[in-house]
Amino acid sequence: MEQDYKLRFSEPLLKVTDISGRLPDFCRYPVAMAGKARRFDFEGATLLQQTIHCDSFTIDIFQLDSAGPFVVHYSLDQQRIFFNFVLGNPIAFTTGSGEHVTCPASCSFYLSAEQAGLYRAECFSDATDLVVVSLNPQWLSEVVKQYPIFREAVSFLSESTNPFDVLPHFRIDHEIRKWLLGVLAFDHENPFAGLAELQKYLIMGLGHYEKLLASSSRTQLYLIKLHIDRNYADPNLDIDTLLRGLPQSGTTVVRLFKNEYGHTIRNYCIQIRLQHAHRLLTAGQLSFAEVYSRVGYSNENSLRKAYKNYLAQLGGNQRC
Repeated sequence: MEQDYKLRFSEPLLKVTDISGRLPDFCRYPVAMAGKARRFDFEGATLLQQTIHCDSFTIDIFQLDSAGPFVVHYSLDQQRIFFNFVLGNPIAFTTGSGEHVTCPASCSFYLSAEQAGLYRAECFSDATDLVVVSLNPQWLSEVVKQYPIFREAVSFLSESTNPFDVLPHFRIDHEIRKWLLGVLAFDHENPFAGLAELQKYLIMGLGHYEKLLASSSRTQLYLIKLHIDRNYADPNLDIDTLLRGLPQSGTTVVRLFKNEYGHTIRNYCIQIRLQHAHRLLTAGQLSFAEVYSRVGYSNENSLRKAYKNYLAQLGGNQRC
């Protein structure tokens, strides 16, 4: 795997320093296995990045110390699947066009997938520590075959054309903390043997995530989301049917879904349809008449009206 993403910054960058093998004393998580490390200096902020790289995965450990809010932009050249661990303050992720992706809380972890494009991460003041594991999709598909929930999710993530997808967040518990500290502190005289051991660590972490998914009510919310993601083009998609047979009331599920994904279930369905319409109308250069039936609308005028509101929400100035 090549460099998984390119970083850009809103603040003027004063200096970039290669600190491989000579990490500063204030580094909170010195990683012996990291083959590369860089220090980015800004006015009032410092960012450290350590990287462990192999064909199956790339691990980046970010440490940000900032006197105020700090924004990092990053771009992807192709779809990536990430295993993310937020150790410091919360981070708000959005697309380059302003769409909400996710806002993980402090001390949480989750899996996400992002298509090629521009993204934005807003970090709040003080200390922010983030571990990002970029996973090779083919390798990931092989190692999760024994995990039924994960297997279905990864299969969808690998094939999806959604701009982004986020699996449920979980708080970093004792098991994950112990596992994560083991990964960060891992060292081995033979780098090839060390990477093989790290693969085992990652598989253990994914296995624990599967257990949490299997026992959490959040998984039901994700399965509702997954059903919409897969069937958004069906104009007869019935949201009420998704709520039948659940242990909680429909009102409770709608509230929990909004807390998890930032939209009610119905609005999420609308957003997914409009995201796909936006992609087809812009990158695909298709007309509204060609697009409306592909994204679950019954007629062209309904799509035009909804799309106009969608662009207004984004603050976009695209032709409608």
